[in-house]
Amino acid sequence: MKRHQGAAARKGITKQEIRAIWALCHQLGVEEGALHGLAKAITGLSSIRQLSSSQATHLIDLLLARTGVKSPGLSRHPGQSTPRQLAYIQGLATHLGWQEAHTLGLAKRMYHVCRLRDLSVRQASGLIEALKAIHIQQRKAS
Repeated sequence: MKRHQGAAARKGITKQEIRAIWALCHQLGVEEGALHGLAKAITGLSSIRQLSSSQATHLIDLLLARTGVKSPGLSRHPGQSTPRQLAYIQGLATHLGWQEAHTLGLAKRMYHVCRLRDLSVRQASGLIEALKAIHIQQRKAS
């Protein structure tokens, strides 16, 4: 019997999220090539339609930040992981070939958090170091 991944891991980008991304790009004057480059840098995927819903939300939050508008996803309390740390974690995980659920599972085991954005700055740094160590181990093994 197949095991089902969490709903967050398999939920793809919605039409509304795609429209929001393109509307923000139009507002900011971001061209298609630049958007795809930004998406690749953040998620490892250059196709907007391949993004998960949480990756799309992260991209929308970054675009909103460029407009000067704060979204609920951007409000963070002191000591909470930074968007840059979260993007770096996502990039490392993508480089390892991991799905979001795998990365979240590691964060849950290490720090007992429900979402990556709930990590503290110190915890995010620890997760980054763990992902880098896994990457080094994979390189040595191959």
